[in-house]
Amino acid sequence: MLNKGFIRTFAILLGLISLYYLSFSVVSNVYNSKADKYADGDLNLKTEYLDSLSTEKVYLGYTLKESATRISCRKQKRKLARLYLSFPTKISRD
Repeated sequence: MLNKGFIRTFAILLGLISLYYLSFSVVSNVYNSKADKYADGDLNLKTEYLDSLSTEKVYLGYTLKESATRISCRKQKRKLARLYLSFPTKISRD
């Protein structure tokens, strides 16, 4: 019971950090859907549209390219963590 305040504070901070990083996914998905509507199935047109927006600030002072980079870095970290956890932790000596 003594650490109740600490746990609550930690949970709130963890939730806020998660929402912050999740917001980058939402912004990237919004701009990808706008690009899909603009291109109407043409992949080259969609790529050109996203490239033209990649240098513009779209969210909290970050460009669209930086937002996408934040998402891809998190995905790579998750893959590395899963790979690390899949290795056996104990070495058996036979």
